[in-house]
Amino acid sequence: RDSPQEMLFESRFKTLRNGEKAMLFNSTDTGIIATHFDWMEQYGIDCAAVQRFYGYAKDNYSVEFRYLKVIMQEAERHDRLFYMMYDMSGAGSTPTAQMLSRIQNDFVNNIEKQGLVESEAYAHADGKPVVCLWGLSSVEAGQRYPSADAAKALIDWFHGRGYYVIIGTPDNGFSTVGGAYGDVYASADMISPWYVGRYNMSGVG
Repeated sequence: RDSPQEMLFESRFKTLRNGEKAMLFNSTDTGIIATHFDWMEQYGIDCAAVQRFYGYAKDNYSVEFRYLKVIMQEAERHDRLFYMMYDMSGAGSTPTAQMLSRIQNDFVNNIEKQGLVESEAYAHADGKPVVCLWGLSSVEAGQRYPSADAAKALIDWFHGRGYYVIIGTPDNGFSTVGGAYGDVYASADMISPWYVGRYNMSGVG
């Protein structure tokens, strides 16, 4: 795909006011993945976090995720790094055992067994392969986001497999949180707060 127009796909949105169909790009398209890594190399961006929502995780291998190998190949070709991130939004209402099984099976079957972590392009920190769990938060815990017990069990599982675990959190007050979720934050190797759009910047020059 050479032109921007060729990278657009018909969406399920309503027809635009000018009568044209609503078109969007698809992050799993081979040409778009290649373009993203072209841009990363061009503009000096070293690493990409490959974010996948909890709701898309599968218990078994799925050909639907073959684009992940394309990401790996493009990262290798462009001398860039990548790592896997799960967005756990929506997982809080799932029973803990079911949630753990779903993420564990998805990671083993669709990530590890496909050779992604073994790639020279897979990001490491402190000598360990990186994984990020976004959406671990004391706010809406057990509702939108996993409970403290579920979050800790998931972190412990990845640690047990030798991973460097990053927590991505929308919890602005994570540094002052105590109790069970305070223990969750303390167990992470790194915390990545979600600052974008979280604070009122009015009056800031």
